Amino acid sequence: MSTFNLQPLQPSTFNLQHSTSSTFNLQPCQLSTFNIQPLQHSTFNLVNLQPSTLSTFNLQPDQPST
Repeated sequence: MSTFNLQPLQPSTFNLQHSTSSTFNLQPCQLSTFNIQPLQHSTFNLVNLQPSTLSTFNLQPDQPST
C-alpha cells in the first residue's frame, strides 16, 4: 500500500511504474511530468531512503529530495 501526496513542485519528472523493486533518479527538467500507474505492494528505493512496503511520499516545493 502506497500513498502519494503530489503537490506542485519545482521542475521535476516522476515515472512511477508497477514493480517490486524500483530506483528513482530525480533530476530537474523543464516541465513537471507525472506518470502514475496502479501500484500494489511494492518496494521503493528513493535516493538514500531505505526500502519499505508501506511508503508515504509528501513532496513539497521547498523540500529538496535527498
